[in-house]
Amino acid sequence: MNTPIAQPDAAAEHAANEAFAELLFSPEGLADPFSRYQRLREAVPVHRTTMGTWVLTRYDDVDEFLRSRQVDKQIQVWMAGRFTGEWQQHQALRKLAANLLWTNPPEHTRLRRSINQAFTEKRILEHRAAIENRFDELMAPLVAAGGGDFCNDVCFPLALSVVADLIGVPQQEAPLLRDKIRDFQRTFEPGMTAAELLTADEAAKFLDDYFADLVRQKQRRRGDDLVSALLDLENEDERLTFDELVQMCHMIIAAGSETTTFFLTNGIRLFAEHPDQADLVRADPSLLRQATEEVLRYMPSAHMIPRTTNEAVVVGGVEIPANSRVMVWIAAANRDPAHFTDPERFDVTRKESAPMSYGLGTHYCLGWRLANLQADVVFAAMLDRFTDIEITEPLRPRARVAFPQLDALRIRFRDRTARRSVEPGTVRFLSAEYLADLATLAPANQATIPHVNVRLQFHATRTPEGPVDYYLVIEKGVIVRAGRGLLDDSDLGITAAYRDLADFQSGELHATSAFVTGQFKLSGDRAKLLELMLVLQSGNYHQFTAELWARTTW
Repeated sequence: MNTPIAQPDAAAEHAANEAFAELLFSPEGLADPFSRYQRLREAVPVHRTTMGTWVLTRYDDVDEFLRSRQVDKQIQVWMAGRFTGEWQQHQALRKLAANLLWTNPPEHTRLRRSINQAFTEKRILEHRAAIENRFDELMAPLVAAGGGDFCNDVCFPLALSVVADLIGVPQQEAPLLRDKIRDFQRTFEPGMTAAELLTADEAAKFLDDYFADLVRQKQRRRGDDLVSALLDLENEDERLTFDELVQMCHMIIAAGSETTTFFLTNGIRLFAEHPDQADLVRADPSLLRQATEEVLRYMPSAHMIPRTTNEAVVVGGVEIPANSRVMVWIAAANRDPAHFTDPERFDVTRKESAPMSYGLGTHYCLGWRLANLQADVVFAAMLDRFTDIEITEPLRPRARVAFPQLDALRIRFRDRTARRSVEPGTVRFLSAEYLADLATLAPANQATIPHVNVRLQFHATRTPEGPVDYYLVIEKGVIVRAGRGLLDDSDLGITAAYRDLADFQSGELHATSAFVTGQFKLSGDRAKLLELMLVLQSGNYHQFTAELWARTTW
């Protein structure tokens, strides 16, 4: 348990309100919410904001609060005063109120018990082969192109396809639900506008009509899906009504597609940003489960979950009154230094407290097994099959508070399972043998350029064996010496990632583009670059390096 919180002074209250305002209303808070969570936690961890909403940010406080019987989810309390007129006038908000996520015991207990009978571990695991096949299918265009938008072209259609299959939505119809789901999901955000609410109302009507038709079809003809299983529950008292089945379909497909999309996206983002951690999992696949837990801790899909109080409840020595709105910041709890050593570090070997990312208590995430199964498939496949995963465009977060995730994740990668024919005498790229062959082939295949003399030092990063230094000595336009190590008196230095150097050597990356984009970073006498380019852009150079590349592996 956390020790009770001392009465905050005016300065601490102001600091907490400032951090909270930045979270809700600033681009800086959108881009970096975690530093604001830290400021809130350090200033006033159980905080009543000037807007009247309470905020929780410590791990133990969140744990205590979510398990309390004085805590529930009253849509009337949460929506009070947010919109002009009565919130019940809006179909999206009525739909939200009817959702399992906003029900309370005993109604929630009855619904959850019924769904759990059909939502079994056995039924979930039966989807593994389909998940693997669908992932391979979605990855194929990215593999052919060497990269693409992993979030929107792989993760979202995969997650949507999986939950569609689970409840019996035909695969060809699943894409029709995509935009409607995202329009409706805006109802979970505290900053929803009147225009967005109208769009959500339209989406709610579409989804209600669609899932009502789906349930009618299953009533007429059963299938091997969750809706059919719920219709056939043996205990008649536990069977869901027609309306409950409709709302259940929406809850599973909406929550299961959105949250899993960002779970998978965030995992690949983190492995790209922390290649050392990705390499640890590649070297020891048994770390995959810990790595998955660390993704959930470090960057959960939902940052905040809403709750209300039905009675006064004491948290961390502070009393939160009855009928209060409470923002429970699980993303802040996941980085509480009282529970996690060096919490701002992404560490796949971490063995500490369980992350809060699936919630706690009555409303613990129903679909956690299915989400974890997809992560097992996607993370294992990406780390086993692909190397040099890199983010190619600046990350743009969505303007969201509860789900502050990315608009896109554009990546590139190398498929290490790709096969190409190689000549006898294959050499590994940048090995001592490769560099020796480079120095041997160059004099016989390059014309001299009398005024070109460059001593060139390379620093290769992110190679399979770590950082590698190597050099080329060019005299009269010809490479006369190449080897591993450092030159004492180099003229020019180039630092580049292994992937970029390989792409340049294979002809996929032009030298000019590499320098302009910063993929090749320069140091030393940059005037020497003009001499170097006369060599790199010559036809003779490309001809003999192509011959060497034909028998090069990596």
